[in-house]
Amino acid sequence: MVKTTTLKILLTLAMLAGCSTEFRDGIDDTAVSIQSRARALQAWTDSRDLFDGIPHTEDFGNGFRDGHHDIAMGGAGSWPALPPREYRGLGGRADEDRSRLAAYMDGHEHGVLAITAQSRLRAKMSWDESRDMYDGIPHLSDFRRGYLDGFFSTSMGRKETRLVTLPAEYSERRFETDLGLARVRTYRDGHQHGKMTAQAEMTVEQAASAETRE
Repeated sequence: MVKTTTLKILLTLAMLAGCSTEFRDGIDDTAVSIQSRARALQAWTDSRDLFDGIPHTEDFGNGFRDGHHDIAMGGAGSWPALPPREYRGLGGRADEDRSRLAAYMDGHEHGVLAITAQSRLRAKMSWDESRDMYDGIPHLSDFRRGYLDGFFSTSMGRKETRLVTLPAEYSERRFETDLGLARVRTYRDGHQHGKMTAQAEMTVEQAASAETRE
């Protein structure tokens, strides 16, 4: 009887622990989504003057922000198979409605391009500013590539706890040698440094943004 009761208690605690982890993960995902939405809105605010005068600017802006957010949340950035509710079914209606849908889709594509270009530029600028710190390390070109990739993916807002997939070239047979494995380790090291630098910069930006709002 005692053993049965003990097992029931342990099982309940295990289930509660699992629920707690899922709850925390849900909160983290929500926080990341909110931050990504805020970044998408800021990106649209900063660039909307470039699109003044185009038809259906509001619909274009909706698509821009959605595309920007999709990439930041780890999406592929492709056109949504199912657009937001307000745009569903517009393709078969009057020219005006079809134009609104087209504006949304065009904005979506531009939002994807905007966050991608911005993140690549930020990665390059960060490397240019910090490369003197790494001069002299072996296989510097591999470290640089890893740094740029790590910074880029992190500045896009993606949550990557560790590098899982290497670029295709590092899986070639020549990377099975001692020299090749050393280059792979250097790439991974650069990736980690780029990721940590991007995280630090984003934390500083968020703190500055919070102070501005206050």
